Amino acid sequence: DFGSFGDLFENFFSGGQARGGRPSNKGADREVQIAIDFADAVSGKRLDLALEKLAQCEHCTGNGAETGSKNITCKECGGTGQVIKTANSLFGRVQQRVVCPTCRGSGEIPEKPCRTCSGEGRTKRKITVTIDVPAGIQTGQTLRFRGEGDAGRKNAEAGDLFVHILVEDDRRFIRDGDDIRSSFVVPALDAMLGTEVSLETVHGSVRLVIPEATQPGQVLLIKGKGMPVL
Repeated sequence: DFGSFGDLFENFFSGGQARGGRPSNKGADREVQIAIDFADAVSGKRLDLALEKLAQCEHCTGNGAETGSKNITCKECGGTGQVIKTANSLFGRVQQRVVCPTCRGSGEIPEKPCRTCSGEGRTKRKITVTIDVPAGIQTGQTLRFRGEGDAGRKNAEAGDLFVHILVEDDRRFIRDGDDIRSSFVVPALDAMLGTEVSLETVHGSVRLVIPEATQPGQVLLIKGKGMPVL
């Protein structure tokens, strides 16, 4: 497919930018890992996460220009966000489109840069993000919250927040997929004759019938008392 090869060749010499495209000012993604209690994995929980990230500048509301000023077309790139750079290579002198160093790809610069963010449109701040951890989550799973990462430069799209989950062990219960296992001891006579006991589950106490002639190591099933299916 020589057409695809031609596109690849062009992208190589254009710095990976699509023809006529503009570099993205999207904010970076953020990743954190949190530990939650076993009980919270069963019931789900709303949590407040304290993060330090790039957030929209409150003084200029993200546009990078000082109050009373405005953004104007970048003279360096003519508003395209890219400039042509000439370089020597094995193929001779080639021209390459690169991100404009003056406007950093936005195509605009503030007439008078914001005194708080220096025209960036964002500042580093401590932000509290509220997230909902769903019931049934397990260790190793990741939650994605769109737009909760770093703010984009000059009001561009924000990145995402990825939360990696670690569920702490519980001394009473062992998770087996969506099932939960626990152990308990009954006197030998009760195991032989049968009895009824109060058993603690992740959903509260239940009454469990121990049938006659129950053997050591025997497994009894209580339906609907395991993990919620995520």
